[in-house]
Amino acid sequence: MNPLIKWTIILLIFFIIAVGLSFVGLVYTAPPIETDQEISTTISKENSQNTGDDISGQNTGNTASSPVGTMSIRDSLKNIIKQNTGDYFFLKITVDSLYEQLNIKNELVENQLAQIELLVKQVKNAEQKRQFLKELTKTYETMKVTEIRPILEKLDDATIIALYKNMSGRTRKNIINGLSSDRAAQITKQLAGTTP
Repeated sequence: MNPLIKWTIILLIFFIIAVGLSFVGLVYTAPPIETDQEISTTISKENSQNTGDDISGQNTGNTASSPVGTMSIRDSLKNIIKQNTGDYFFLKITVDSLYEQLNIKNELVENQLAQIELLVKQVKNAEQKRQFLKELTKTYETMKVTEIRPILEKLDDATIIALYKNMSGRTRKNIINGLSSDRAAQITKQLAGTTP
């Protein structure tokens, strides 16, 4: 497997884990959501304290309701709503950003997979060519020098060298013997790596 793809996949996995841990952390650190019953109990307790009633509902003598106490509860609830709204928008922006990063990573992975697929096709094609050359070489190994000579005259140097390299040691001499002396010398220089 290509090291670049391997590291991309590993980084993507770490990214997903980090997103998950961030989400879990945000969920557990968020303030608990009060139910309607808890809110109404809190409001009635604060109202009873502001009006002079005790928790059991008995009047302690002050029957006037306090508009200041009611406003503070309302303001408190508004502040909680503002804070939760701000937290919600912050979380939404964070999640959107993480989704955008995840999409970028997915595109990178898809590009890498496409490159892998292309490389696999190229390897298969090279393997097919190698197999074909091997079979072709076997055919040339069974031929006599007089049969090979007219064919070799029409082949380019690279093809002759490929045939030569794939032949067994006993039959390689037929390739050299099938060439003219000038061409045999030129091919020999290329095989030896002395051609500029």
